[in-house]
Amino acid sequence: MHDIEAITRLLADSSAGDLNARDQLIELLYDQLHALAHQQIQRGARMPTLSTTVLVNEAFMRLFRGDSRLFENRAHFFSCAALAMRQLLIDYARRRQAGKRSPEVPMPTFEPQAVDHRHADIDELLVLDEALNDLDQLDQGLSQLVELRFFAGLSVEDIAQLRDCSTRTVVRDWRKARAYLSTRIVT
Repeated sequence: MHDIEAITRLLADSSAGDLNARDQLIELLYDQLHALAHQQIQRGARMPTLSTTVLVNEAFMRLFRGDSRLFENRAHFFSCAALAMRQLLIDYARRRQAGKRSPEVPMPTFEPQAVDHRHADIDELLVLDEALNDLDQLDQGLSQLVELRFFAGLSVEDIAQLRDCSTRTVVRDWRKARAYLSTRIVT
C-alpha cells in the first residue's frame, strides 16, 4: 500500500473541503486501485471482468460523484471502492446475461482481451453476489472482507492494516467467509 499516513492526511484534508488534497488523493488512490485491478486480471480471475482501466474509472466516478462524498478513513474508502467494483461487475454480468436473451441490449465498450465471454462465469458471479448479500445479513464484516479480497484484490496484509488487526485474524475470517460461500455456491 502507499504511504498510509499520506492517504489518511489527504482523506482528512479532502473531507474538510481542500480540493487540492482531493485531487492528490484521487491521483494517489487511482494508481493504487488500478494496480490492484490489474493484479486481479493478471491472476486470471475466473469471472467476466471489465478492463482494468474501465473498472477503475467507473469505480472512481461512483466514489467521487459530487463534492459531498466524504470518507471517514482508509478502511472506509477501500470498503467503498470494493463495493463499487463489485456493483460494476455485477451490473456488467446482468447486462451480459440479459444480452443472451435480448441481443439488442447495448453493451458497454470493453477491451476485448480483458473480457471473459464464458456465460457460466457470468452466472457464477451472479450466484456469488446473491451469496454475498446473504452473508452480509449474517456477518457484514465477513462480507466486506470478501469484497476487499475478491473485488478490490487487497492482500491479507493490506486488509489487516486497514482493519487494524492481525493477519491471523484476517486469515481466520477469510476461511470462515470461504466456508460459508462454498456451502452456497455449488459448481
